[in-house]
Amino acid sequence: MLRRLVAKNFRCFRSLDVPLRPLTVLVGPNDSGKSVFLECIERLASNPGWDDSNHWRCDRNRQIIISAEGDEGTVRFEKDGQSVAWPATFL
Repeated sequence: MLRRLVAKNFRCFRSLDVPLRPLTVLVGPNDSGKSVFLECIERLASNPGWDDSNHWRCDRNRQIIISAEGDEGTVRFEKDGQSVAWPATFL
């Protein structure tokens, strides 16, 4: 199970660090980042490429970092720093 999600300079999140529980509910007005939060988790699972629109304020000079901690380890990847750390299994 995921226990923590961290995202930096990804789309609308300049800096995000959220502890997760077995039931985490995302609540907020439209355009507040709920879908982007879920996209962070999706990107951890699939490790896709990036384009300029993925950078916070479309600034390619800001390094994107998305990482998660869970019961069995840490998954982390960055774009420009070329850091990829796998494997971890979250159930």
